[in-house]
Amino acid sequence: MPDKSPDFWAPIFAWLISVKEQGIAALLAGAMAYLRGKYEGDGNWKSLFDALMCSIFGWFIKDGLSVIGVGPDWSYFASVIIGYLGTRYFGGRIKDLADRKTGAIK
Repeated sequence: MPDKSPDFWAPIFAWLISVKEQGIAALLAGAMAYLRGKYEGDGNWKSLFDALMCSIFGWFIKDGLSVIGVGPDWSYFASVIIGYLGTRYFGGRIKDLADRKTGAIK
């Protein structure tokens, strides 16, 4: 039987508490992306994968906002915006930026 002592669970709970804000931002972005995908009529898998990718972006939104000089108070709102816009929007913007930088013609 595995050891279920407090010595085993204490570091796990400490880690969960330390990443609470990032987890909430990721959860908000993922939930919004999933709901948007279902509203637009996307399938379950497509909505789920879009939600997972937006969750990854949402996880790092607090760091991204601090890089551009915006306070961390906006991280939850920004993660909802990430989920609403989705990976199609951000992928298109990244492709446009890459095309401009490389001189590619559309």
